[in-house]
Amino acid sequence: IRHLILEDSETAVTPRAELLLFLADRAQHVEEIIQPALNEGSIVVCDRFSGSTLAYQLGGRKLPLPETVKLMDEYARQGITPDLVIYLDIDPRTGIQRKQDDKSTLNRIDAEAMEFHDRVRTYFTSLAKQENWLVVSTEAGTKEQNAEKIYHTVHSRLAL
Repeated sequence: IRHLILEDSETAVTPRAELLLFLADRAQHVEEIIQPALNEGSIVVCDRFSGSTLAYQLGGRKLPLPETVKLMDEYARQGITPDLVIYLDIDPRTGIQRKQDDKSTLNRIDAEAMEFHDRVRTYFTSLAKQENWLVVSTEAGTKEQNAEKIYHTVHSRLAL
């Protein structure tokens, strides 16, 4: 599914199909990995979850019927809601530049117009006002410095 979503192909993935692919992946991941781990009492850490889907699909792609999309997401995740969401905030221009500087390949979504990425960031910023969200600016600093900042932010929130 990830390959279909992120890689360029002869057939363009439409925004609605992209949403459904992300939600299919989420449903599978919740069923196979997240729910069993939670049932065992484990702490689960995910890289990208519902916030990303909403920011990219509703903010970036401007899909219609946001309440329907949110219900579909809730269905895919079986109502599971994270206790804590950490949003790493960065200007999209800086983020794309860093990826290019690292010689990382830009995927299909990375290659979208900057206006798309600005809409995604704006949507993330609105989501980050929720109580269970923490915002960590990664605009400045090295990877190591930002990792340290993230660690301290999480550590203080969880009081580990």
